[in-house]
Amino acid sequence: MMMEGTIHKLARPISLFRTVRTAVSFYQGSWSLAVLRVAGVFMREGLGGVVRRATILAGMEIGNERFSSALVYGQSPPLAPDFRPRVSIIVPNYNHAPYLRERLDSIYRQTYQNVEVILLDDCSSDESATILQEFAARYPENTRCEFNTVNSGGVFNQWKKGLELATGDLVWIAETDDYCSEDFLEKLIPSFQNLGVMLAFARTEFVEGEPAETVWTTSEYLRDLGPDIWEQSFVRSAHALVVGGWAIKNIIPNVSSALFRHPGRLALFDDTQWSSLRLCGDWIFYLSIMRGGLVAYSPYATNYYRQHAKNVSVEAQKDDNYYVEHEIVARYIVSLYHVGRDVLRRQERQLYSHWCSRRGANRLDDFKQLYSLDRVWRLKTERLPNLVMAVYALTAGGGETFPIMLANLLKQKGYSVTLFNCRGQPTEPGVRHMLSPTIPVLEVRRLEQAAAAFSDMGVELVHSHHAWVDVSLATVLLGYSNIRQVVTTHGMYEMMTPEQLKALMPVLQQRIDRVVYTAEKNLRPFPTKFRQDKGFRRIDNALPPKQVTPISRDELGLSPEDFVFCCVARAIPDKGWDEAIQAVVWANAQSARRIRLLLIGEGPEADRLRLQHSTDFVQFLGFRSNIRDYFAVADVGLLPSRFKGESAPLVLIDCLLSGKPVLASDVGEIRSMLDSPAGLAGELFELDNWQVHIPTLGEIMRRLANENDTYKEILDRVPSAAAKFKISGMVSKYEEIYRSVLQISSDCGLRNELGN
Repeated sequence: MMMEGTIHKLARPISLFRTVRTAVSFYQGSWSLAVLRVAGVFMREGLGGVVRRATILAGMEIGNERFSSALVYGQSPPLAPDFRPRVSIIVPNYNHAPYLRERLDSIYRQTYQNVEVILLDDCSSDESATILQEFAARYPENTRCEFNTVNSGGVFNQWKKGLELATGDLVWIAETDDYCSEDFLEKLIPSFQNLGVMLAFARTEFVEGEPAETVWTTSEYLRDLGPDIWEQSFVRSAHALVVGGWAIKNIIPNVSSALFRHPGRLALFDDTQWSSLRLCGDWIFYLSIMRGGLVAYSPYATNYYRQHAKNVSVEAQKDDNYYVEHEIVARYIVSLYHVGRDVLRRQERQLYSHWCSRRGANRLDDFKQLYSLDRVWRLKTERLPNLVMAVYALTAGGGETFPIMLANLLKQKGYSVTLFNCRGQPTEPGVRHMLSPTIPVLEVRRLEQAAAAFSDMGVELVHSHHAWVDVSLATVLLGYSNIRQVVTTHGMYEMMTPEQLKALMPVLQQRIDRVVYTAEKNLRPFPTKFRQDKGFRRIDNALPPKQVTPISRDELGLSPEDFVFCCVARAIPDKGWDEAIQAVVWANAQSARRIRLLLIGEGPEADRLRLQHSTDFVQFLGFRSNIRDYFAVADVGLLPSRFKGESAPLVLIDCLLSGKPVLASDVGEIRSMLDSPAGLAGELFELDNWQVHIPTLGEIMRRLANENDTYKEILDRVPSAAAKFKISGMVSKYEEIYRSVLQISSDCGLRNELGN
């Protein structure tokens, strides 16, 4: 023990020396800067933190260690008392009367009860409808029936109908010839407390006969994929599961064993070829809905999959369509997932083995008429990349909500998008709900785990939007040259001192591939050479159009004669909430018309001002997700910001798109944003040494409220000013950035292959 302690003490100065030497190399030979940085980390995190940072800088962190999904993604925790998501149970029936009672009993006896049950029948000719109506009458409080009078032509049409009717956060499609354990939902639902989990599935027992007897299990069904991992729960990335076996065979033998997040309007249902599949359609469905996210498995809940003469999947293996459908699956895989050809070769070999066992050997040409890897691989160029949109926190603010909006738009265009939440602040539920529920949210225990998670998930590009996130991810991604990084600046860098930025430049220089800026002032802090090296490009902010339904003035206690300003911003001092209140009080003292102020947002400043100001002129409304509806009920949007990082505020675009002009401080790009051929779609005022002059702001408020011609003039300019912010153009420019960066990665990979 004494010897071990001595060695440990001797190792400390050696570790520190190696760490400093690594940092010197990283900081381009500056011993003073390196020692300063190492000392700072040592004071905050001790020797362990110093060594960990050094290994990150050396590119030796988790990526080269054996990846542990349990360490990075966690495991399914116990069900929290306040986690009670609604589950929509879709029961699509067609002529399964002999099995219906057992199926429905296993549904209605579930120990988890926050459910709705949607009973569907596709014009059955047996006693199915009678049995379904019997159960609906027995459980009317959570059951609805939707019976077709004409057969829909396929089971996926029933799935689509059920999903359109489903109101739950989670969906379970419970096929009517199967049944399950009574704790099926109770065991799977806890997995969805992890916001990255898009699908969870249970152990399956294949049964036949009456009474049903088990003929084989999940472990036996999947034995040919390698090690038996099916006796323990796990959470793994969809990408890793596809590469590890899901590209070879469908590891979920039937949909009754799966629970998944509601996929919304899924483009897959518009694919007539997919909807006509008899065997592999569910496989493609899983590949589509889990993409970019995590998948959970539990062996502690059981699905019983009935094998019988009418079972479609059993019969379908006997004809040519079995092989044709596998090629269709392979096409989806190469168009959705970042996989190498070797992965699909495994599928090809296994499929040909299946062919030979039924058709005989030495018929490869005949097999390739039905399944051709060459045909499949041509589709690889059509795949859109796997993106991570990284945010500091799910909180209000343009730098936080813009990446959410961009993620939603890219998802709609067919990208695989994962939102990475660094959890810099507590999550605001309203902001979380701005993100499409079809986009997985990845959160890790330690930031150093992010690189390993991204690699395991097949991520090709990370797009960050906050200086702390930019630098932190750039640091942990050192050594992961196959993952590119794009940064959009939103005003933080120009708030740094030259010394602070200088300390960050080495990692930015080494890791960042492209920088997007939204305002000319964003350029000032960066050296010219860095801007040239990183291909700085300006892309102006934009927002998608939305249906605007103005809030009722009666609901807010506003008179039709009131002149209303609406300010939407984070409740921090630099956003000018206090000055806005003082100015509206000043303006009312001078005005013949009553002037009102709506303040929307949350933060410590809002809490302070609620206590400090008691006036009928002001309403504190807290967070609101539908801010355009509030701008629409107002006469003018208000942004009295003295925030030095203000660049191109998104709320200004929201206000213009709601049809209203803006009164704002003349900072950042606000002047050019309000510009139109006829002049400004609003009014601007100058700051005095970054302070708001209350009488100046108050006088403009008074004038707009009382001079109708002046107000109408700026109001008429709003449509042409708003027309500048076309969302399609902005998204296309970001796509160009992504393509250029990933082409660099592709070229590097090709050079490496040639070099080897």
